[in-house]
Amino acid sequence: MPEMTVLSSQGRPAEWHDTIMPDGKRLAGTPKNADAALYSENEHWIGERYRTDADRFNAAFQDAIDDYNAKQTRDDRKIGSESSKPERQKSYYDGIIDGTFCYGTGKQQETPVQETVLQVGNKNNNGITDGDFDPERWKELKLTGHEKEASEYALQHLSHDPNKERMKRVLRRAVERIRNLDPEHLVILRADYHGDEHCGTGHVHLAYTLRATGYKSGMESRVVSVRALAQMGFSKTPD
Repeated sequence: MPEMTVLSSQGRPAEWHDTIMPDGKRLAGTPKNADAALYSENEHWIGERYRTDADRFNAAFQDAIDDYNAKQTRDDRKIGSESSKPERQKSYYDGIIDGTFCYGTGKQQETPVQETVLQVGNKNNNGITDGDFDPERWKELKLTGHEKEASEYALQHLSHDPNKERMKRVLRRAVERIRNLDPEHLVILRADYHGDEHCGTGHVHLAYTLRATGYKSGMESRVVSVRALAQMGFSKTPD
């Protein structure tokens, strides 16, 4: 087995691009860097497919919201539809996005949903297609209207290297370990494996939220990244 690097990148959540449906298709359709003929290579690992990231996020904090609202003697202090204050009649997710239910502005404002992409190897040693696949030929077929032929070409060169499946299993185990690392503070909302990018390498999109707990006033648990990480054992340093 060749030596492989483990790649991890963090970016903006793209649930419509990421989410894999029961038939293997992506929720938002086929992106330019993928081929619909390879949808069978995709897998959905974690999360309810028919719920949005916002819905999953709100569900993770629903108990805390209910407890908080039950303790309020004034309806205007409540969160969501129970509040008598129009600007608070919104979901916890929406209130984090616009700053109603969190502190800080700009880069200091909390982010409700974060996303990480995990990958093992690259297209040269763990590619979706084999070493004889010519991306320029595939692109030319697509541009000249021969989409069926382009897909057939991609299928003909689909890599069957057993190492590809082995690395997918490694990613699956890694995702499960992350999921069970500290589910109280690190809440995995969804995970989807992408194997339909003909010029790429199999990888998984992992969306999550960091949930801090143990607050004596306000909501008992809330999205506060630094405190949640500290509760997981990670301390912030000047560097």
